[in-house]
Amino acid sequence: MKGKLSTPDWASNLNYYHHSNIKSAPFHLHVFDKCYKRPLVKKAWEIIKLSEDKDQIQEAWRTVKLLQTKSAPMQAGTTVQKLVDAKLITENENDYKTAKEEFLAYEPVDWDVRDSFKHHYYSDLVEIVAENAISGLKEVSQQLGLNKFLGEKEYLFELPGCALPYSGREDFESGHIELKTVWPTANERSKTGFYKKPLPKEPLDSWLGQVAGYWYGSKKSPTIVVANEDDYVIFNSDNCSKLSDEYLDQVMQSAIVTCKRRENILRKAKNVKELFDLIEPDFGDWRWNNMNPDQRDLAKKLWGLK
Repeated sequence: MKGKLSTPDWASNLNYYHHSNIKSAPFHLHVFDKCYKRPLVKKAWEIIKLSEDKDQIQEAWRTVKLLQTKSAPMQAGTTVQKLVDAKLITENENDYKTAKEEFLAYEPVDWDVRDSFKHHYYSDLVEIVAENAISGLKEVSQQLGLNKFLGEKEYLFELPGCALPYSGREDFESGHIELKTVWPTANERSKTGFYKKPLPKEPLDSWLGQVAGYWYGSKKSPTIVVANEDDYVIFNSDNCSKLSDEYLDQVMQSAIVTCKRRENILRKAKNVKELFDLIEPDFGDWRWNNMNPDQRDLAKKLWGLK
């Protein structure tokens, strides 16, 4: 394919269509997700929706279950976003009710017993966290003089010297606001069985990598609102030097260099198998511990490990 923001054949052959926040995960995890997992999951869902073959459908469900990425904290964060949207954007009580019901209906993963405990514990917290998030967002709205809240905005833009575009999606287009939530972690020593995580004193690097992309695409200063069950905190260029134009530009310039290097690797691979051979995985990375062990074992086999 040719043309602006189109995907070169060497990239489409690998199912690698765009760059994204490089600080969210190491390159090997991006490759495992984009080049291997997503195509298989997409195909599995197509079979589930369109096929009449029971054996094919059963196998497709096994694929979805094996490769799915979910957890109670992820579901809680998604639920808070939906609760906030229902209050500030759609102003629809049915949307709010549906979001609560969806969280209660969440099925914990069967490979981590803590996920069930977290889901039960968070059930009493999601609305509290959402209320704190709403308070924080309203304060930002007053600071910025916003007339109303606009929801998600997707970014897809070119990077200098790169063939592939950069993709991202910010939570609120109005004010260029990103919403983050912090959830208690399981702790056997605590009387409640959980340790309450405090609000951060500064944005996490992964958050900075995320909003730097939005800043680069919009040239508008971002704001990060972080909420937990106790309170909220607001980060912006006035109180956080890492959200200044200068710092965000440094983050993106570094990201551009990394994206160029990644493209050089992608160009050398004729297929996904060759791509895996060109990239060294790190199964000591903490993110693998949050995945289905069967999925992790599958990834090791793909890299030729036992």
